[in-house]
Amino acid sequence: GAGYNGNVEIAKLLINNGADVNAKSGSYIAMYYASYNGRTEIVKLLLSKGAKVNEKVDSSNTALYQAASRGQLETVKLLLSKGADVNAGKYPPIINAANNYSIEVMDLLLAAGADVNKPGYIKNEGTAKIEALVKDMEFVQFHPTSLYQVDVSPAFLISEAVRGFGGFIRNRKGKRFVFNYDERGELASRDIVSKAI
Repeated sequence: GAGYNGNVEIAKLLINNGADVNAKSGSYIAMYYASYNGRTEIVKLLLSKGAKVNEKVDSSNTALYQAASRGQLETVKLLLSKGADVNAGKYPPIINAANNYSIEVMDLLLAAGADVNKPGYIKNEGTAKIEALVKDMEFVQFHPTSLYQVDVSPAFLISEAVRGFGGFIRNRKGKRFVFNYDERGELASRDIVSKAI
């Protein structure tokens, strides 16, 4: 109850009187409720009293999965700082963040090593959901050309004029691929180049 409604004082009272912070209630634990509802102070309290950050019960998912499902940015930050596994569980947290268009949460999970190609769910429904997020990206204004260098991040932005003066766009295998999408190749308009990328 306290993890769900966010009453820190009640949670403290229960814990100080012997409540098991890892006790199951059906398919859930207090960390699930607190994380799902963004009760960061209660998540801190539970962790400080021995709650397991990567605990999974019947649903095979973790508190991080629950926090990502609602875009609970501060809770996700806390869980990651306490060692939450970004790839744990049957369904990875990145899927829940994608389902809810939680770009900031997705950025955190990706920076922490979320595997967007994790076997199982992500290769099927998950891939479709992530693809849906980038559908029609040619209508979003962004600069598609950069210089890739190993171990250099972020990539160095290159003027589109370079394409007009004979610059090539290559994939990770060094192959020119824009001709697969337009006969003009690198000289195609930005929307076509962006979609090809």
